[in-house]
Amino acid sequence: MDDKKGFIHAFGLCRINLTVLGIWPTLRSSKRDETAALFRLVLSLTIIILFINTVQTIKLFIMWGDLDAMTDIISTANLPIGLMVFKTFVFLYHKEALVPLLSFVQTDWSNFKTVSEAANMWSNALAARKISLLCVVIGWVTVNCHLAIRIGQELRFMSGKNGLTRLPFFDSYFPYDYTPSPVYEITFVIQYIATMLATFGYSGLYSLFVALMLHLCGQFANLRDRLYTVTQKKAGVTFQQRLGYIVMRHQCLYNFAQVVEKMFNLMFLAEILGCTIQFCMQGFFLLTLSSKEGMGLPILHIMFMVVYVAHIGTHLFICCYVAEKLQDESVSIAKAAYECQWYHLSPKDVMLLIMIINRAKDPIEMTAGKFCTFSLSLYAQIFKNSGGYLSMLLAMRDKIT
Repeated sequence: MDDKKGFIHAFGLCRINLTVLGIWPTLRSSKRDETAALFRLVLSLTIIILFINTVQTIKLFIMWGDLDAMTDIISTANLPIGLMVFKTFVFLYHKEALVPLLSFVQTDWSNFKTVSEAANMWSNALAARKISLLCVVIGWVTVNCHLAIRIGQELRFMSGKNGLTRLPFFDSYFPYDYTPSPVYEITFVIQYIATMLATFGYSGLYSLFVALMLHLCGQFANLRDRLYTVTQKKAGVTFQQRLGYIVMRHQCLYNFAQVVEKMFNLMFLAEILGCTIQFCMQGFFLLTLSSKEGMGLPILHIMFMVVYVAHIGTHLFICCYVAEKLQDESVSIAKAAYECQWYHLSPKDVMLLIMIINRAKDPIEMTAGKFCTFSLSLYAQIFKNSGGYLSMLLAMRDKIT
């Protein structure tokens, strides 16, 4: 494989997603491209905010007191898409900081590499692409499962069954009568397009984070391999020179990780709070539907809820996994310094390795708003908290009824 294409392979899908939304930072762009990107961004956010968040929030206040309806409105679209809009604004605030990171990654791909280093980088690039594809596909499936539910309801309405009313793509309030054709179809399509745009942004931001993390993990792995062989003598290069390169490279990777953490920590704080609420409310909505007398649970609703929870859970799991992998890879530098053949060195040179061990013993962590560290244990804790909140909601429902 051509190493120069590695960057495109790792970041290609997330670049497409974020370019559609107009927020991908191009390294070299003309004024025309920047104007087109700004137009796409403004148009996308306008459609999403007006036809999803605004109309659903108004509907939420109209249905205030109806716990079932409020749960459906909040958890299905209003909360997750609102979070996506929030994360988009946070990303735009830090957008300029991403440009040097992407330039750093491109430089890594274009620099000289050994066969093992290139293989390691390609392994992480392939993993990043597969994860990006998974995020896109599961997002697309989730939206279209909900589309199938609405199409089924529309077909029953068109068959002339009594007591049925036309429903928009999401339960919303519009300041006009949306039921007659073609107003209904236009409103329906606009809401569908807004949802797909939000899905592109949601999956694209996650894919970007994963691609950056996996590239960083690959670079730490390459640095670890160099540290294993740092004591081997090479013509014209002293031990201090080889170790000096490793120290400077480690500091560059550390700075890279700090910039990524600064960009995403506020997004992830909102995300873990949102995921906890969404898992709780989807479980509540499912139990509420299944407990209603004389009402079976439609198979399409079951499919949608399963896919929807899988969509949210998969994105969160992937981020927790790569964040924990980064912790392991960063700590492995200290382990490599300990396991190299330091006993062939002079006491003075051994002291240099001790300094590296002391520097690298603390893992590099991705946090959610500086409050908690992203890891698989956090992922399990989110589900645990959701279960507790679900029990509280069920108790409230029983008390009200």
